[in-house]
Amino acid sequence: MIITIVKLLSVSLSISMMIAVTNFCFSDDLTNFHRATDVYGPLKVKEGIFVTTSNINPWSSYWFPTKDPILFKGENSPLNKYDRFVEFVTGKNPESAKYHEDMLFDPEATSWSGLCTTWSLASIMEPEPKESVRFKINHGNILEFSSGDLKALLIQTYTKVEQKKEDMFGQRFDGIYDSVYADIFPLQFHRVLQAELFDKRLPIIIDIDAGIEVWNNPIWYAKVSIVADPVLSTLVHVTTDVYYVSDKVAYNFRGSKSEWRRYTYDLKGTRMADGQLLVDEGMWTGHSLSDHPDTVRIKPSQNITRSSFNVKIDPKMVDLILKGEIGNNL
Repeated sequence: MIITIVKLLSVSLSISMMIAVTNFCFSDDLTNFHRATDVYGPLKVKEGIFVTTSNINPWSSYWFPTKDPILFKGENSPLNKYDRFVEFVTGKNPESAKYHEDMLFDPEATSWSGLCTTWSLASIMEPEPKESVRFKINHGNILEFSSGDLKALLIQTYTKVEQKKEDMFGQRFDGIYDSVYADIFPLQFHRVLQAELFDKRLPIIIDIDAGIEVWNNPIWYAKVSIVADPVLSTLVHVTTDVYYVSDKVAYNFRGSKSEWRRYTYDLKGTRMADGQLLVDEGMWTGHSLSDHPDTVRIKPSQNITRSSFNVKIDPKMVDLILKGEIGNNL
């Protein structure tokens, strides 16, 4: 009787899982779950320890929470300085600080809402503004933009940049009943890591929170250990350590503050004649069942057009500030 009940429960659970998987298609595009192997080709791995470093060094920055008035509050805020600079150059104040306060600032925003995605993209696309810039403006007054101010303005010119669907892998877990928590699946994650960070030496951006919150960070270094299963020749156990640049820094922080995460997963497939494993399945293991990347973004392969949700910010003016390209720059 016990065996019968167990079998019935097993069948019931299997049917429920099949129904759940079928329901995924109502809100999720199932093709996205295996898009990495569609784009880069099948995943092939071999046992060993593999290390890589990106040729691009992302930089850290404060992440500018949506509920923080730091961008516009006070005459020394970056947007108020920007307005004074533009008024000096053009004769007209764009009032970007007022626009941000009225249209974009939200004191009731969730605690994790901010510009981590925008900063991550800017940090792999642009050199770090390390040195402050000073201008002599009206009546000999000095207008100084600190490193933090310059990063704030540069990041603002990326807030409305739309990355193409082709540059993102996995789907954001939004908490809806048919969302897939295990996505991005480890097979797909490993394939992007292999193709971009190992083969091209380009940084990738991962959302390190598998849940509803979004915390994107650029990955610049990875160490991968692949060990054969002692019994099954078609199975390997993978430990991947990724080092990412953090945005948990002070406003005027310069350089790159790194943190790291360890992900573990199993890959299963078919042994090839050369000893490599042609992978067709993957599963998060251990702590990574609950703590794994949610999505992966890659460096845009084509030129992007910088723009801001703050319509009063002109990227060309920001570039003048960054480069110090007016006659009386000190």
